[in-house]
Amino acid sequence: MPRPSKKSQYKVVAKRVIYAVINPLTKEFYIGHAEPQNLKNHYSKIYNIQKYKTDASIKALKERGLKPCMFVLEEVQDTKVMAYRYVVVWTRIFLEQGYINLDKGEVISYANDLLEDNIVRYNERKQADLRETCVCQNCVFPNYGKKMCPLKKTNNQS
Repeated sequence: MPRPSKKSQYKVVAKRVIYAVINPLTKEFYIGHAEPQNLKNHYSKIYNIQKYKTDASIKALKERGLKPCMFVLEEVQDTKVMAYRYVVVWTRIFLEQGYINLDKGEVISYANDLLEDNIVRYNERKQADLRETCVCQNCVFPNYGKKMCPLKKTNNQS
């Protein structure tokens, strides 16, 4: 089957989830976007160390018998290109709240120098309290691999 045209990333509007994957021990994070039906596949690639941006952080977690946490930040109806703008905005918010970005690519420069329409998105979201959003009970896959995350068990008991 032929590969779809790259122009589709500018034209095809679909429901997309903006998500954060967080190392709960270090506050390292990675933000991405996916169609809802592909969210588990994205988590699987991260958990199985198939994304170079997160591999060292995930390896360290797995050595301790832990899993990365995944949280849905928001759902949008947009193209891939426009969804990336939400990734940039959320990256800035995470950085401002003391998290450590695993994506060392262009997203850092985009987050530090927001485009005009991203400033509007940022202002609408900048009050988000990540301490409330990124907690165990909001983790999307606490029992990934049919094994409950040990941190979720600990947090539920307290």
